[in-house]
Amino acid sequence: MFLYLFGFGLLIIPIYLFKNKIIYNLLLYYDLFLNYKSRNITYTGINNQNMINTNNINDIKNYNIKIINFNINNKIKRKFYKNNIDFTLIKSLPYYNSQIILATVDLFIDDKLIIKDIDITNELNEFLLYNTILNLTNSKLDKLLWITIINNKFNYDYSKELTINYKLMKDDITTINGENINILVKEGELNYL
Repeated sequence: MFLYLFGFGLLIIPIYLFKNKIIYNLLLYYDLFLNYKSRNITYTGINNQNMINTNNINDIKNYNIKIINFNINNKIKRKFYKNNIDFTLIKSLPYYNSQIILATVDLFIDDKLIIKDIDITNELNEFLLYNTILNLTNSKLDKLLWITIINNKFNYDYSKELTINYKLMKDDITTINGENINILVKEGELNYL
């Protein structure tokens, strides 16, 4: 009987001494398990009149821009669709940490600067996924997307007819500036096309 109690005591001592590490690791694995089990998918629809966030995919089927919002390692990521939504990519998407450390836009109307250096770094990085191409242009849909995001973020009401000039900086301090920027993320490496 004494040996059983002695053995039980020897088992309890390391657990007591390392309880914080044990609890931390259990919570870490539990969180990791939940992240891969459920991506917490929500949907955003954008058209000329408004932007909606919903949990039901049917609510955004008539919108010009459809965005799927999901989590990878507790970071919000977004996938942009103009037509039908493809869920196969999202289910198998690995985590990608973007190399863009600064992204700003300037808004122009008829070559006249309206506002300079609006920070969209977080929003842009949410769209940069593993093995994807992101085109930043002045097409009607791109203006609709980015100006709506800016209006929503800062509670402004900028016209969707403004010209956007994008400025990006990578973590190696290289910069690119222009009205049309194509970004390619291939095998975790970000390049400009």
